Amino acid sequence: MDEELTIMDRIIVATLNCIEKQGIDKLTIRSIAREANVNSASINYYFRSKNLLLDEAVKMSLDNAFGDWERILDDRGSDPRSRIEAFLLEFLSGAIRYPGITKAYLFHPLMKDQRENLFMRRFNNFLDGLLKNARELLPDESEEQLKFGIMHILYNLTCAGLLPDLFSGFSGNSLTDEPVRKIFVQNLMKHYLR
Repeated sequence: MDEELTIMDRIIVATLNCIEKQGIDKLTIRSIAREANVNSASINYYFRSKNLLLDEAVKMSLDNAFGDWERILDDRGSDPRSRIEAFLLEFLSGAIRYPGITKAYLFHPLMKDQRENLFMRRFNNFLDGLLKNARELLPDESEEQLKFGIMHILYNLTCAGLLPDLFSGFSGNSLTDEPVRKIFVQNLMKHYLR
């Protein structure tokens, strides 16, 4: 752990590390305390409950992810196709690099049937920026077609990110390999954002 981090930040980072290692459903205060090198009382003192700690950890992670994605899409030094492709690659690569965190984002919508959570709200708001880039790329396409194209691509990438080796036996390729991811994203863009 970085010595520059506050105790609260160490606990949040430890929580994210534990989510990645164990999954959100097996997360315990004890394992977080061990990872953060603090006692359980410190966690209760700073966060009052495991749920409040989880909220803070997910918020920090989302701030990082969405910050990166927004920087990519806002980069006016590149054309819209390059921006969209760079975002999609980062989206897929992040899901593959951090499968536990990705599953944590989707835990409540999938496992608890709660469609309204922080990730879903932020993601839906973020999609407006992606749509703006897609509209810039394909100005003559209807908004409905652009939205469906984006939805198709993101559904494919979400599944691919959670199961990157699903078709390895069939294709001989793994999405854990960066060149394969790039080809995968480019093919999705050709198909859904022509």
